Amino acid sequence: GSVKLEINGSAEHHEEKEGGDVVLRCIVDSDPRPVLIEWYHKVGSENRRVAGTNGTELQLHQVLRNSTGVYTCVASNFVSGHSNPVVLQINYKPSCDVAGVQVLGSEKHSTVKLACKIDSSPEPRSYRWQLVSHGKRREMPDTLMNNTGNQLSILTHEPKNKFDYGLFLCWAKNDIGEQETPCKLELVSAVKPVPITNCSVSNNETHAVHIECVAVFANTLQQTFIAEVYDIITEVLLRNVSSQYPNFTIEELDPGSGFRILAYSTNLLGQSAKLDFNAFTAPLVTKSVDYSSIHVFPITPILGVLVGIVGAVIVMGLIVFVIMKLKSSKSKDKSKLKCGEPPIMMPMDERDFNHKYDGGGGKATLINFPSEPAPATIMPEKSRTEEGTTPSAPPGDVEYAEVEFANDKKSKKKRKKSKSKKKKEMKDEETEYASIDHVRTMLNSQQTKLQDQLNDELKQQQQQHEADSGKQPLIRVDQRRPSDDERGRLVLPDGALESSV
Repeated sequence: GSVKLEINGSAEHHEEKEGGDVVLRCIVDSDPRPVLIEWYHKVGSENRRVAGTNGTELQLHQVLRNSTGVYTCVASNFVSGHSNPVVLQINYKPSCDVAGVQVLGSEKHSTVKLACKIDSSPEPRSYRWQLVSHGKRREMPDTLMNNTGNQLSILTHEPKNKFDYGLFLCWAKNDIGEQETPCKLELVSAVKPVPITNCSVSNNETHAVHIECVAVFANTLQQTFIAEVYDIITEVLLRNVSSQYPNFTIEELDPGSGFRILAYSTNLLGQSAKLDFNAFTAPLVTKSVDYSSIHVFPITPILGVLVGIVGAVIVMGLIVFVIMKLKSSKSKDKSKLKCGEPPIMMPMDERDFNHKYDGGGGKATLINFPSEPAPATIMPEKSRTEEGTTPSAPPGDVEYAEVEFANDKKSKKKRKKSKSKKKKEMKDEETEYASIDHVRTMLNSQQTKLQDQLNDELKQQQQQHEADSGKQPLIRVDQRRPSDDERGRLVLPDGALESSV
């Protein structure tokens, strides 16, 4: 099969006037018939698919100049077939390539060239120029024109008076027609810019310099102001700043540095003389503290009193805490029985006393008494009269008494065994002390009375025993003076003293 493309009956090249209609046909000879036909439009190097078309015809209505290009069609069934390329050229009248008014300046008796750039298809065949000055139109002679091709016409002109300045109009004409809207160029009397003067520099910033100058506008040509910044030592160009006004802000400079500035203005005729001056940036300064901005809170008398009271309360609290701490440590030390402190005997219940001392033996317990005279009731009257030769103890000494009971041999053996056993245990274990409240014991009047009653009963039993059987007294006074270790000791049956350890 084959694929062929035609534009209005032409298979190679077709030109159409802008605004006309164009029909493109894709002729396909294949079996089976194509299921898809695509159209492509190539402009320059870009080949774009024409959207919305898939038939054998492509219709373009009121074509514009941008429809110019190369067209192809592609037919597909099981395989794809490409058509021949066809060039479509849209022709239009000339138009100005540069929109708006171009302003040019020239001094008198100075030759100036005015260029008229045209966009047209096909190429313009002729040009014409007019000068509009002071309300009058003047045709420019063809001898001043240079139609170089490439859609360009150049007019050479030398203004001699004010009537030679004004608005120049340019038209071009081609096979389609003449340009409807002309190109416009304005020639004004102008001179080179006047140098700028009176530049002031602000050097109070560390990285920037601000410059303000005065300029004189001598003509209607637009001027551009330029400042060239050089390093003051190396003469290296650092910045080139331009502005529409004679004011400059030069940034990103090194602090504490010097710069050479060349400032001038330019226009279409050239540039003015350069103004040479120096500028400097401020050095970096260590930021100092402004003590005047620091607010000091005044101390009033009332505030001083309050501070003193709070301080005193804190000190007193610390003192009380230390005292309580010392007292608690002393009370812990006192809870342990020291060697030199005399323990006191706890009174017994009456039933326990009768049970342990009534004709029985028992285990004797050796305890210390306070350094006070022993109660007189503990010793029988008879013993004191018979043993009157015993020397009295010095004042303040402790009277020594030894209490023995019947069947005392067994108790002595038991005491010896228990003492030896305790000595062995004391080597391995720590000594445990009885914690006794001496004040409570001494002041307990009820227990003191009970002790007195027990002493009286003991005395009566002794007297009765002596009268009936003539036995040995229950209590025997040792006539010898006790040693320092034995002084103040009393032997009592086991259980006579109960305490919590």
